[in-house]
Amino acid sequence: MILFWNKAEVFIGYSIREFNETRDILHAAQIESTYKIVNHEGSRSSHTLRSRTGSGGIQSGSTNLYSIYVHKKQREEARKVLGKLR
Repeated sequence: MILFWNKAEVFIGYSIREFNETRDILHAAQIESTYKIVNHEGSRSSHTLRSRTGSGGIQSGSTNLYSIYVHKKQREEARKVLGKLR
């Protein structure tokens, strides 16, 4: 089981294609993973600073930040598998 104190990040990015490819590679290698998706757009109705000023530095069409985590004990194995296939 991957919990917050024993997880290591092996992917972070804005591309849904790379996110899915990375998850598929880890699954094929039988490496358990979890993920987190953070939306950086903000709601126009919530009157956030971003809703008034825009999303500087974030690629248009890519407002979700994707992160993939594995168990710390499998970090090196995951990096090797991901490194060979990229």
